[in-house]
Amino acid sequence: KMQELRRDLENDVTPIRALSNLSESYSQCAFLRSEDLTVETPPFIQDEFYRDIGRYLNQSGAHAKILTENCERIATLRALSIRANHLISFIYSHRALSPCLPQLTESRKGESDEIYGAWTAILQPFVDKIVDLQTFTSSAICTIVEEMTKFLEYKDSETIYATERLWQLAVILDKLYTLDSLKTVKASINNDFSAFKRAIQSRQPKDLTPAERFEQAQRYTELGQYLAIKGSVLKSIKDKVFLVRRGSSSYVHVVAALLKYLVPLLTATCDAGADNLRGCHFLPEDRHCLLRVIPICIALLGPEDREVRDLLYDKGALGKEVQLQKTLKEAVSILKANPVCPLFGDMPIALGSIVQEAQWLGKLSDTYLSGFVTPSNINGPEAANLNQRYNVRAQLERLQRQFALAAGRLHWMLLWVKGGMTAGLAPVDMERAVQVVLYGLWALADISSFVLEQACWKSCRPAPAPAAGVKTGDAEGRGEKESYIELYERMVKRNYSEDELDALVEVLAMCDELGRLLGRQRAKVATLCRQYAHWDSQHMAQELLASWVEYAERKQKKEMLDLLVMFRKVCADWKGGVEPGTSESHTRGKGAHEWVQRAAGPSETQRGVLVLLAEAMVAHAQSHRGGYFSSDALPKDAVAALADWAA
Repeated sequence: KMQELRRDLENDVTPIRALSNLSESYSQCAFLRSEDLTVETPPFIQDEFYRDIGRYLNQSGAHAKILTENCERIATLRALSIRANHLISFIYSHRALSPCLPQLTESRKGESDEIYGAWTAILQPFVDKIVDLQTFTSSAICTIVEEMTKFLEYKDSETIYATERLWQLAVILDKLYTLDSLKTVKASINNDFSAFKRAIQSRQPKDLTPAERFEQAQRYTELGQYLAIKGSVLKSIKDKVFLVRRGSSSYVHVVAALLKYLVPLLTATCDAGADNLRGCHFLPEDRHCLLRVIPICIALLGPEDREVRDLLYDKGALGKEVQLQKTLKEAVSILKANPVCPLFGDMPIALGSIVQEAQWLGKLSDTYLSGFVTPSNINGPEAANLNQRYNVRAQLERLQRQFALAAGRLHWMLLWVKGGMTAGLAPVDMERAVQVVLYGLWALADISSFVLEQACWKSCRPAPAPAAGVKTGDAEGRGEKESYIELYERMVKRNYSEDELDALVEVLAMCDELGRLLGRQRAKVATLCRQYAHWDSQHMAQELLASWVEYAERKQKKEMLDLLVMFRKVCADWKGGVEPGTSESHTRGKGAHEWVQRAAGPSETQRGVLVLLAEAMVAHAQSHRGGYFSSDALPKDAVAALADWAA
């Protein structure tokens, strides 16, 4: 295209016309238009088993219907999350186009149509993406409202609402907040849209009717407000969510359920260690999602300070019903101990600023929600404690112990795997090896999270400005941009001491070594983990469930029996493909049951469905406890084993 431009100029084509030709070609090649953008379809949506689980199970009862609906809604939420990731990457990576546009000067006034035509051709694909962004956020907010309404329907009918749906709902809230913050931070988006709007207004097509012109102007005005207003997405979420009601229940019950589910997850993730990895999220992305979404849920507690005060102290009819005081105090304690985290990429976010989005926060300064201030305004003992908590040199000894324990265990396991000692392993040995891998993954994630969070803390608390007259190296003599360069240098270049830099290099080397250890013998380690996953699922389906099925048959617990049969049908990998004890089985009455051991665990789809079924069985058993004249739907030890297995 540049060669064509050169030929045009050599052939005495006007520069503006040549540039217009180039811009038209550029707009066709440089952007993927919304309708041409093919988002990769995740496997759980392509999987017909997941989309039509009810037909596969050949069940028409209420439990199969609820299971099918849970699977469909989870697939929908996860697809939204994937789409949000694409839009977040687009906004984060966007760079300003308007400074590169040809300008309308005094000497070019007669060429305004060509110039504004070039502007429109270059910026139109970008505006299409922004329209796509606005459409997506509106549809995602409608999906959130639908999910909350469904939750209240399930609550009224005492139906289990899958925890995976709660998690996916929390992820969507987090993605929308990230989109909202990024579009506010990226000034280039507003500048480019303003340039496009000016070009459109200056070059109106003649074939448009007055009504069409008015509609176009109104559409672009709404889009401009969407981009310009800070927190417009979160405001739309609050406006829509606060209207969710069903009978005596409301959005508060959904937000309370989210907090009661998410806060223990965050606590487990922050407090996990060598002896307890259950219930925690390993990936830094998940940890930071929890840190961001919990203050969003706090901001969604209500529009009025009086109602929120009752919720904070379990007062009033609603406060006594949802019982949030203990959960909220635990959440506030964690958020104050972790005041910053990454928003996306290298952009930090102060978690207190999310809570401050609630208009009632200033009226509740006498409650335990007080004290949420920006990191730069934290002073006194609290600032000293946080500086120590995010100081790489101060935390180095703890990280070294963590690294040494993880690396030592991984070295032992890799020698064990390399020596070919994994064949015919006992389940307890497989479990021990898998725990070593899990601890290595957790240690790598924990160290990586610390590196990211301390960088955020440094960005939010720059080093003090140098004294007047002191030269600052690269920032000297940069004119009007000097202040921005100086601020960046104070956040990064001069915000680390020599000891901290040495410690940071050592910590990054730890991350590299743990990643290398986990990558070594990857195929054999993955086979071992899959082998253990297969054993774990088959031990549950073929051994533990056998006595529970017998119990449900003997006690005539039909609903529980249906759930147990569904679980077995999804999970069981019978030897020879035939369930023992049936007419087709050759092992009928021949002693103990034998089952095959494979190096292939259940798929992601199977795992998701099995967890949903296990949660449904636990919920059904807890709501159908026996009395003096009746027995429990399932023995208490079986309920505890199922809950532990699902977790």
